[in-house]
Amino acid sequence: MIKLCVNFCVLSFLSFTLFACGGNTTADQSSAGKNDSGSMASQPDTSRRVDSLHRVSAITDTSWSEAAKTLANEPSVKTSKKPNNNQKGVPPKSLATPPTMLNPFRPAELLEGLKKAQAGNVKGAIVDFTAAIKKNPKNYNAYFYRAKARVETGDDNGALEDINLAIENKGDEAIYFYYRGKMHSDAGESGKALIDFNQALSIRPNFTDALNYRGVEKAKMGRHQEAIVDYDSAIISNLSYPICYYNKGTSQAALGDYKGAIETFSKALSLDSKHKLSYLNRGNCYIQLANYKSAIADYTIVIQMDPKNSDAYYNRGAAYYLQGDKMMCADWKMAAALGNAKAKSMLAKNCK
Repeated sequence: MIKLCVNFCVLSFLSFTLFACGGNTTADQSSAGKNDSGSMASQPDTSRRVDSLHRVSAITDTSWSEAAKTLANEPSVKTSKKPNNNQKGVPPKSLATPPTMLNPFRPAELLEGLKKAQAGNVKGAIVDFTAAIKKNPKNYNAYFYRAKARVETGDDNGALEDINLAIENKGDEAIYFYYRGKMHSDAGESGKALIDFNQALSIRPNFTDALNYRGVEKAKMGRHQEAIVDYDSAIISNLSYPICYYNKGTSQAALGDYKGAIETFSKALSLDSKHKLSYLNRGNCYIQLANYKSAIADYTIVIQMDPKNSDAYYNRGAAYYLQGDKMMCADWKMAAALGNAKAKSMLAKNCK
């Protein structure tokens, strides 16, 4: 039997979602594992990893509108006594400084920067956040938002410095440790990332995103059973979080629990019917169980959604081959045309 390469795309963070569950699914994970499997079911090889998606830096996967909501719970600083409009030099009540402007951690410059960022002027926002910091060098909010803006302009080192300063000035904010953990994760520093995710969870035990990402880091280390525990905890905290089900499915598959993985990928798809990687990896699990018809159906859905997905063409060709269907050649030809080197090899050996 000719050895086939069926790709397992193990998405690390995807969709990390910040603030809310179920956000942008393009971050939604940045590294993928691939395995070479024969016709017999075998566990995916998690020792070799390649980038499956363009790198998305740590804190770009949440909108500025959502990010601005973190100020909603910031308490306003009230003056000790009300202004006396009858005193000389005191402005009329209508012109008095609003209480929200009196908070040294929520100055006008910070609010103006957020408006610019929401309008797409991130560089202009950095100028305003910097002005807020100059006014109050301990303004953790300004450091936090400038870190986000710096990531979006490619200044990852500056962003890390700002997150560190945010934590230095407010060490009880779970989301700061979570964001720094994601930055360490992007840099390939899983040990540091785990420390930060642990700290975030010590502050907020039911922090769904931190649980999910801690699971991702453990999965990167091959600690899939531990990862599944974190994914399950994340799911309990938010039952409608498809990426947690997806990530859990990849760890189940890595452990050889293909039936369990299929059930988990199916749950992810019940929440997000357009998640291509769930279809692709569910198809891979069907292949491991020799259910080629179901695998072909899943790969076909991926191709319908993404006609240039070479992995889907290659894997569907593999499924056709394993069930003895000559349609494999057409799929491998298409995969080869899309740059899939393994498909070119299979064409040369089997489709002369």
